[in-house]
Amino acid sequence: MTMNNKTSPAPKPGHERKAPSWLAAGQRMSRSPACQVGLALLVLLSLLWGVIAWDLQASKARLELENSRDTSSLLRLYAEEVRSSIHAVDLTILGLRDRWQDEGFTHFAGRVLLQQKHLERDVIFQVAIINAQGRLAFSSADPYAAPIDLSDREHFRMHRRADATDTLFVSKPVFGRITKRWTIQLTRRLTDAQGQFAGVIVISIPADYFTRFSRAVDLGEGSAVSMLRNSGELLTRAPPPPQGMDASIQQFPERLARMEQGRDEIAPFPAVSDIDGVKRLFAAQRLREYGLVMLMGRSAAVLMEPYERLRLTYLIAGSVISALLLLVGYMLVASLRQRARTRESLERSEFRWKHALKGASDGVWDWDIASGTVYFSEDWRKMLGYAPHEVSGDPQAWREVTHPEDVAATSAALRSCLAGVRQEYSVEFRMRHRDGSWRWVHSRGVVVQHAREVRPQRMIGTFEDITQRKLAEEAMQLAVLVYEHSHEGLLVMDADNVILSVNRAFSELTGYGAEEIVGQTIDTLLRVEGQDEQPRFETLWRQVRATGEWQGDIWSRRKNGGVYAEWLSISTVFDREQRPHRRVALFSNLASKKEYEQILWQQAHCDPLTGLLNRRIFRERLERDLVQAAQDGRSMALLYLDLDYFKEVNDALGHSVGDSLLQEAAQRLRDCVAAGDSVARLGGDEFAITTGALAPTELAQAILRRMSEPFVLGTETAFVSGSIGITTYPRGDASAETLLRDADQAMYAAKALGRNGFQEFTPSMQESAQQRMRLTADLRSAVGEHQLRLVYQPIVQLATGLIHKAEALVRWEHPARGLVSPAEFIPIAEKTEVIHALGDWVFEQAATNLRQLRALHHPGFQMSINTSPAQFTGNRQLCENWLRVLREMDLPGSSIAIEITEGMLLDASATGGLRELLASVQAAGIQLSLDDFGTGYSSLSYLKKFNMDYLKIDQSFVRNLNESSSDLALCRAIITMAHALGLRVVAEGIETDYQRDLLKGMGCDYGQGYLFSKPVPYERLAAMLQDARGSQQAREAA
Repeated sequence: MTMNNKTSPAPKPGHERKAPSWLAAGQRMSRSPACQVGLALLVLLSLLWGVIAWDLQASKARLELENSRDTSSLLRLYAEEVRSSIHAVDLTILGLRDRWQDEGFTHFAGRVLLQQKHLERDVIFQVAIINAQGRLAFSSADPYAAPIDLSDREHFRMHRRADATDTLFVSKPVFGRITKRWTIQLTRRLTDAQGQFAGVIVISIPADYFTRFSRAVDLGEGSAVSMLRNSGELLTRAPPPPQGMDASIQQFPERLARMEQGRDEIAPFPAVSDIDGVKRLFAAQRLREYGLVMLMGRSAAVLMEPYERLRLTYLIAGSVISALLLLVGYMLVASLRQRARTRESLERSEFRWKHALKGASDGVWDWDIASGTVYFSEDWRKMLGYAPHEVSGDPQAWREVTHPEDVAATSAALRSCLAGVRQEYSVEFRMRHRDGSWRWVHSRGVVVQHAREVRPQRMIGTFEDITQRKLAEEAMQLAVLVYEHSHEGLLVMDADNVILSVNRAFSELTGYGAEEIVGQTIDTLLRVEGQDEQPRFETLWRQVRATGEWQGDIWSRRKNGGVYAEWLSISTVFDREQRPHRRVALFSNLASKKEYEQILWQQAHCDPLTGLLNRRIFRERLERDLVQAAQDGRSMALLYLDLDYFKEVNDALGHSVGDSLLQEAAQRLRDCVAAGDSVARLGGDEFAITTGALAPTELAQAILRRMSEPFVLGTETAFVSGSIGITTYPRGDASAETLLRDADQAMYAAKALGRNGFQEFTPSMQESAQQRMRLTADLRSAVGEHQLRLVYQPIVQLATGLIHKAEALVRWEHPARGLVSPAEFIPIAEKTEVIHALGDWVFEQAATNLRQLRALHHPGFQMSINTSPAQFTGNRQLCENWLRVLREMDLPGSSIAIEITEGMLLDASATGGLRELLASVQAAGIQLSLDDFGTGYSSLSYLKKFNMDYLKIDQSFVRNLNESSSDLALCRAIITMAHALGLRVVAEGIETDYQRDLLKGMGCDYGQGYLFSKPVPYERLAAMLQDARGSQQAREAA
């Protein structure tokens, strides 16, 4: 027998064993781009969600720690507030207890009212005395209340105990039998002379007073604060418990028991409230001296709301990013597959058109090197002006239109590219246009096909017309040459006058290198110590901003500190939107001594704007003329001129127009005076003239006539007038100083008489000036010494006859002069800083009385407050101060109406700061009332622009009102116009029933005047409102 040992046959050559198909497929997938993209996406998604989870956990921990810290801090504030409030009440109890025991019932009620002023104004409390038998002996709510039995009260029983001590006791909430409201009673024991129990003194405070912290501080929605006893028994809570104030509620007694072991504070802990079932973050602090615990709970849902929002944001963002990653992965895989299918086709087309696409809008050429033909596109022919039949496909045609000087360079660049030295052919050269001119072109090209011997077979490229760029470059090079080689100093600035570059001549002139001065402003050079050039600088930059250019002489400073005179010329380069882009300054050194002397003399003696003498030289000449007049025994006069309404022209038409007006006014003055007279500009719109004329009043009249003539200033026409003060020499005390002072006072007297006139100085003017000076000094101390008071004139609704508003008016009770008229002291206040303190005092005092009137009379009662234009000048905190007072008084902005004048609206139109201030006032809800309408500019555009609320008809239109007067037509027109614009109308100065009835018939809304009431003190106004309210209630009852 033979045994068959079966063994696996050896593999034949060429038939090696292969790996399983599934393993081979896996290996192929692992190497495929799609699989690699999937693995990368999986890693990115894992990292993304891991980072999101880690950041959310960290954010939650940070927020919980922050909430705990904030809750602890707020609790300490709350506890400290309650501690100070209880302490203040306890001091009041001790003081009243001493008064009760010393004075008894007779004077006690007055003492209670006095003590109330020492507590906060919004605390309404009741003081009561319970005798030893438990009967009510006194109540501030009703001093003559019946002696009801209060012996069942907890605090009475507490203090009557034999072991009771003289400590403050805080009761549970009690529903007052007299006040009919829930209160917490703070009490102390009364004892007689023998130390025996004599009763209890009680101060009852509203239960919600101890939780007002939650109303003053934003603890978040769903928060609650409570006051507990040490045992956890609830005394009061905000919000009140749903079970009622008299319910017996214990809060966290176990935790509070641990506080009794020595701790005064429980760290914040989360818990669900047993009162309303809301989960909150609680914290507690004990007031050991009063046996109380202050508990604060802040809604956990509200506190964690930022975390929940963040979590939702992360989830949405993570989901969106994940979806985008998956979408990108899908698109990437699809793109890879598509790329594999089209790679060969793309490579062929890419090399053919690669360079042509760079200049798609330019001329394209295609050179078949093997056949020796060149294709030129239609755009190429149009660029050079040739028709298709005028340019052959021979490469020689290209060279024939190339500039002879550029043939060598273009040929060399082409050979380098064909030899493979350069990857791209790029050269700039000139080609001849069909019209014979030469055009600069930029030609680019690449070899796109090679033969098997690596020889270039095909080349494509583009032509770009760069003629304009080349011309601009040549112009720039020429400008740079002129800039650098000019003998005049040149610098270039940006629109903010920051120096960007300087030339060599500038550095030689000033000593500053470019690296030292670039980045500085030109003011670095023009600010010269010891030279008062500030007015000149303002005029310079004002003209540059208005016209774009300026030129003139000016002082400048070298690097070494030396000062030199130069002729400066500034020009502005504007961008396409006509905004300043660059400014170019040209400096010329005024080297000659004559030019130096002329400039120095001009600056030392003359006003830079008008060319008249300046103040200093005028005063020197005046002193010299006085000495000469004394020696010669002759007389002379000094005229002091101030232009009326110049400020209005300057604000309305601009400073450049105002400067032109001053220059024209100076020329008119020169025309009026005689040879030998001196004319000077003292500053602003003030001028002075010295003359030896025997009749200075005739000169004054001539000047007034010239100043009253129209000023035609370019496209604008302005009208001004003049006020002139005159003083003469000889006089006993004459000096330059006194003559200028006296002429100035006479000029103000002329203004006071209506302007456009003149006044000669009299000694009484000096006395009036001294009196005004003393009054100014007294006014500065009047506010602090309580010499001012407010009176109020009611404003009546004409349709009903009811008092809806009142106007606050200030009065000054001078300790020596008695009552000083506002017409006398208000102008003084406006000329000094006193107007700001005075205005703040008036606003705060009026708001204080308004709050009382709204509480006693009507919650919609409104107060009108007069303001001065001077209050709005340089006082950007005015609106904030008013709003602060209204917040402190808990008054809405609409409770106040600010009265302004038409002149102030004109200022607001010209001045951005004042316009913004009025807008802030209106945004706060404060209403605006236009006072004395019809006496000023009466421009409807101002009413529309500033959105006024009230319009007040001046009393001059009401005083002579009758059915046949023109004032009636004016009043009717004003009322109709105001109502059409949505304004309410107040008529001032109503003194008769006839005037009231006429205005009422025309639809006037409100009236004010002596017919209704003269201005009265606050107490009288409150009584009038109370009487009116009583009369109205009686009519309604009838």
